Amino acid sequence: MLLTRKVYLYVIAALVAGWAVYCYNPFLLYFQNDDFTHLRLSSRHTFFQRNSFRPVCDVSVMLDYTLFGKTAAGYHMVNLVLHIACSVLVYFFSRRILLLFYPGEQKNVFAFIASLLFFIYPMHSESVFWILGRSGTLGAIFALLFLLAFVKAKYTKRDAFASVLFYMLALLSYESCWMLLPVAAVLLAGVPGGRMLLKQRKYTFALLAVIFLVYLFLRWKENHELLDNYEGAYFLQGNIVVLLQHFVQLLVRSFTAYAETPAIITVGFCLAFLLPAIWYIRKFSRLKKSGYILLCFVLCLLPYLSLGIDTHGTEGERFLYLPSVFVCLFTAMILSAMQKKWAVVVTAFTCFVYAAQLYVNAGNYRFAGNVVKQTLNELTTDTSKNIIMEGLPRSQHGAMILESGLQHAVMFLGIDKDTADIRISSLRGELKPLQKPYKIVHVRVSEDVAVARYVFTDTALVIYK
Repeated sequence: MLLTRKVYLYVIAALVAGWAVYCYNPFLLYFQNDDFTHLRLSSRHTFFQRNSFRPVCDVSVMLDYTLFGKTAAGYHMVNLVLHIACSVLVYFFSRRILLLFYPGEQKNVFAFIASLLFFIYPMHSESVFWILGRSGTLGAIFALLFLLAFVKAKYTKRDAFASVLFYMLALLSYESCWMLLPVAAVLLAGVPGGRMLLKQRKYTFALLAVIFLVYLFLRWKENHELLDNYEGAYFLQGNIVVLLQHFVQLLVRSFTAYAETPAIITVGFCLAFLLPAIWYIRKFSRLKKSGYILLCFVLCLLPYLSLGIDTHGTEGERFLYLPSVFVCLFTAMILSAMQKKWAVVVTAFTCFVYAAQLYVNAGNYRFAGNVVKQTLNELTTDTSKNIIMEGLPRSQHGAMILESGLQHAVMFLGIDKDTADIRISSLRGELKPLQKPYKIVHVRVSEDVAVARYVFTDTALVIYK
């Protein structure tokens, strides 16, 4: 049998992993947008940056600044290492869940498939390619460590201590971990004898609930609010219609790419979704336990209903990082119900589609970083005392450029512009991506002009001096 011999799976895994590492190449990426704001604050050892409550992420960026300073590749290397570590944890978590749900069956191969799909899952681009996107990765790492310690048949005092520790670290990493307790309860409920397991952990559940309340109090004490207008506007307004709309967007974007993706990749995503879906319907009686996994996936989406996700680019894909663990595990469960030769075919096809979209996303982030680097390089050599930015680009299909980080970039990089006045007169529309390759064009207006105009067009940055 093809999958039993595993040789085809190993070949697929080697090719896909190699391609993913090429796409994730940290040496082809640069700082973007809000990076400059947070890096400048990190250089001053500032916690709870910009009204956020993510001290674990703050510490990680501070450590990176100590090690790498103003070298972007180092920060991106850490992002990649964190993503690899999380992918390894997905393997152990998937194996644990599959063994608990299907005792007596060997599911290691499908746990490996879940971790492989997670590693190349293209909707992780923001968490891996954007330095500040690592908060989602850190949250997922500690969430998985918590679930590995908590969701098991035999629960010892050491497990209890580990689960409490990792739960606290998860909460201090990212808001995606707010739903960890319901997720843990759902997973335990799906295990044979789950009611007994839940009963055995009732005191731990109570302790973790108290910890969550203490966390909310500390968050309110520091930020003077639990949710700000950015994170929870539609929650605070009680706008059910928008929340449902955002839920549908998050749900759809968990299984497909953004609207402007190439048509052939969009078709591939549809097939990669439909083939397992058909098999799921046919084998539903065997896959009933996968309903617990789907419920965990939905629970993990809830903290982001107010924010939603971009349907025309990759902005907001960091919200899918933790939920995608359950997407990949659910897919692996379906593959385990297929005939082995079909499992290999569907795995290979899905990996191909994911790899293609990952390549597209990587290109957008590399391009966005290059536009930032080119612009800042020009500022270092510009002798004008006054600079006006027109049509400053916000993003490239969601890959942030300079929407709000220009002034802090100048300060963070130490560009000698203390006496200069850099003004942003207008921003480029979100849905108007720049064209590749992007050039720098210098136009000399007059020797006496004291103001330099930086005009961002479709294909070039035109500098009038």
